[in-house]
Amino acid sequence: MERLQRKQEMANTYAQAFYEAAMESWLKRLSEIWGSLSRDGLLEKLNNPDIPFSEKETLINEAVGKDSAPEIRNFISLLATRGHLHYLPEILDELARLSRGGAARQLVVITSAVPLTEEEKARLQRRLINLYGPYLDFRYYVDPDILGGMVVRIGDRVIDGSIRGRLEALRERLKQEI
Repeated sequence: MERLQRKQEMANTYAQAFYEAAMESWLKRLSEIWGSLSRDGLLEKLNNPDIPFSEKETLINEAVGKDSAPEIRNFISLLATRGHLHYLPEILDELARLSRGGAARQLVVITSAVPLTEEEKARLQRRLINLYGPYLDFRYYVDPDILGGMVVRIGDRVIDGSIRGRLEALRERLKQEI
């Protein structure tokens, strides 16, 4: 039994080291490619539906470079084909989050009508960590359309404390009463 446990521990150690090394090199290369794409208007050209894909493919090959793994080239081509290259920074953030803590960490998306101060963010983070545990990654967005308050998404849970959400709930209650 002890030997089997030791074998599993060693396998886990090697697997984790390989995973981290692979993720680190992919993240580094994808970050470099994002830097190339976001300079000199290249991203706008790649997202332009009027430019034929053959021309976009040439631009992608220049940005990706010959030394990149075929999987990276294919991934960038897929994003370009679907017009999703602008998602690459968020994809990189998510890959980094997963490599740091794995799927056990939860992403918390906080949307407010106005930017939160650092003190407000810290206070909110403390409350959420007390409720949901320490394995949370926080992302903040501003959306004036929510009118006021904030919307907090933790995994599949949504806490809608926005004025827009309250107005919509009130509208639904009034519809039911009429």
